[in-house]
Amino acid sequence: MKDIVQVVEDTAAQLLKIAATILPTQVKNTLITDEVETKGRLGKSQLHAINENVHIAEIQSKPMCQDTGLVAFFIKIGDKFPIRSEVKTALIKATKKATSNIPLRPNAVDMFKGNTKNNVGLRGYVPWFYIDLVEGDKCEIIALPKGGGSSNVGKMKMIPPGKGIKGVKEFVIEAVAAAGPSSLSAIYSWRRCWRW
Repeated sequence: MKDIVQVVEDTAAQLLKIAATILPTQVKNTLITDEVETKGRLGKSQLHAINENVHIAEIQSKPMCQDTGLVAFFIKIGDKFPIRSEVKTALIKATKKATSNIPLRPNAVDMFKGNTKNNVGLRGYVPWFYIDLVEGDKCEIIALPKGGGSSNVGKMKMIPPGKGIKGVKEFVIEAVAAAGPSSLSAIYSWRRCWRW
């Protein structure tokens, strides 16, 4: 049997590949249905291009989007899981492997030394790790290659308390309208999960 550290590394690299190249079935089916049901030519052609891209990405096992972003891992690790501190090292190696093999666009940039070319930061802050220590002997890893497109149009505003929920709704509508087609929809942020 493979060493458990190697299993974690190989599995995490595969999770990143799946997350970057294959849409969940429900999302894929919704996009196909939307293309069929859309009335306008422009909307229909955009959905057709998206669906064609999804199909090509899956067939060729290449990322659906060139902005594969920064890698994040959400980890729940049991206090009795056979390895703990080694998990982070395995995930860093998986990120390097995925960046090279899939390939993911290398997005980790050090402000003094430039792009690391492997999506791993020089000071240990990339990829991002969200670690939850739990009871038990299990390990759950969720891999999320997070593109920056949806963040580039982010907005923040102080809403006067007197405006209440109406002010929140107005702000959200204004922000979405201002972003227009330049933002990536939240429905395209998905995660792939592995449980040991």
